[in-house]
Amino acid sequence: MQASSSKTLPQVPPRAASAPAVSSQPVAPARRRVFAPLEPIGARARVLLGLGFFVVFVLVWAIATLGGFVPPTFLASPLTMLKEGWLLFTEYGFIGATSA
Repeated sequence: MQASSSKTLPQVPPRAASAPAVSSQPVAPARRRVFAPLEPIGARARVLLGLGFFVVFVLVWAIATLGGFVPPTFLASPLTMLKEGWLLFTEYGFIGATSA
């Protein structure tokens, strides 16, 4: 093997600090992304997204249970839960028991 010679790399001159180029054309405002994470959203969008999630959740639940994809022993249907909730409040006095 050859002995390594002590070669030095050529020196690169430092870059001169340059000011940003000034353009005579107006700059368009940055477009806001619709579903950008960690950006605040308005109150109306927050309410609509919350209601939309609830509707989609109940719709998927209903399709899964009423369509027969999930057995009732594993997951009750939304209609069954509404009936049982109504019975809980009307027949079993759930409101009176919790308001102590």
